[in-house]
Amino acid sequence: MTAQGRPLLYLIAPLLAVGTLFFAPLATMLRYSVQPAASAAGGSGGLTLEHYARFFSDPFYLSSLALTIATGVLVALVAVAMSYPLAYLFWRSGGHARAWLMVLLLSPFYVNIVVKVFGWMVLLARFGLVNRALVGLGILKAPAELLDSYVGLLIVLIHRCVPFMVLVIAGSMEHIDTTLLESARVCGSGAAGVFRRVILPLSIPGVLAGGILAFSLTVAAFVIPLLVGGATGRRFVSVLMYQSVSVTQNWNLGAAMGAILLIASVATISAASRTLKGSRFGTIISENFGR
Repeated sequence: MTAQGRPLLYLIAPLLAVGTLFFAPLATMLRYSVQPAASAAGGSGGLTLEHYARFFSDPFYLSSLALTIATGVLVALVAVAMSYPLAYLFWRSGGHARAWLMVLLLSPFYVNIVVKVFGWMVLLARFGLVNRALVGLGILKAPAELLDSYVGLLIVLIHRCVPFMVLVIAGSMEHIDTTLLESARVCGSGAAGVFRRVILPLSIPGVLAGGILAFSLTVAAFVIPLLVGGATGRRFVSVLMYQSVSVTQNWNLGAAMGAILLIASVATISAASRTLKGSRFGTIISENFGR
């Protein structure tokens, strides 16, 4: 094996792992989505688009897809607004403060998602800590039904995404050359000007990456919508996929739902990326993610 061919040898194992764990299941899902329902049980083969036609002809399924995508966008936007100040604080801090912030950011990853959801169910209950705090502060006159509601669903989804996004944005800020900040100050920019003209534009790639991550985590969420979202959460496409496969045993329709959700998610991410690339931050994003 020559020195030039050795790197290709090292890529064989990762490519096999990706092909086995990602592309093979994806291909299987796509194959099931275009098979007649009888073929899953060993009946006649052939290809059909009946499951896609059923999805797009049913207003309930279309509204569920819109709800899932819109919630993903909303969670990503709110998570960005909440995460950016925390990421900036983490980037500018040092010593023991930075270490404690890292512990706080990583602490949610130490707990299983199901345990976290059950914890939020206790907090969001009618007489839970959140309701008691809101009533005590005078924000609410009486306890609200936060559990099994869309508001409660958003709270838990945002809580799940914020640690990921803070770490991604902070990582992007770590690559900012401090000499640029000093140059901006020498040229007469104050703290607000340095942030607006240097820090914010150069951290946009991290914001985009974090937003994509938050959106992806939200549209693919299953446990949180099922346990916290009530009737609204059970309309998420991921939950409908589970019901189609496990309850009604319609694997083909569930596979079609998965394919549609995947395509809709990729289209939404591509549209958001193109919109940002067309803005004043487009050059910076293109340099980091390609054109």
